[in-house]
Amino acid sequence: MVARRLPRPRLFFVVDLLGLALAIAPFVWLLGVYDSLPDRVPTHFGPSEADAWGSKRSIWWVPSIGLAFYLAMTVIGYFPKIWNLPVQLTEQNVERVLLTTAVMARAITIAMVLSFLYVTLQVARVALGESTGLGTWFLPVVGGGTLGVVLVGLWRIHRASKTCTVS
Repeated sequence: MVARRLPRPRLFFVVDLLGLALAIAPFVWLLGVYDSLPDRVPTHFGPSEADAWGSKRSIWWVPSIGLAFYLAMTVIGYFPKIWNLPVQLTEQNVERVLLTTAVMARAITIAMVLSFLYVTLQVARVALGESTGLGTWFLPVVGGGTLGVVLVGLWRIHRASKTCTVS
């Protein structure tokens, strides 16, 4: 592999901060509403409604997993040498390929953190009787959206790996 330090555009810093804010937001929101939640909250959702319930303390798991995902993806994003890429890196394409991969990783991170934020809000809404589930659209949108980001990202990585030489 070609050894080169990945440039870090300022926009990456902004996107990373946005992701952190979105990962912390459910904790802040839960601190404000926790006392008003009933003793039991949904812990699992079926296709249309909550189908398992547990202690209200279990609601903290949802944003905790979202924060852990954010932290893991952000740390991994700063170590491109560990990425397993589907293209050959050369001196001519390494920067473009790694930047494109970093953009894809950040897009996936933001999408997933938003998903955990939504699930946290919905768990509370269901517990308070304001809703019955995540919505029938949730899984197709999150699954399809994430798959779409990955497929577009892989296509862009493949395109970035093709070097244009000027003679």
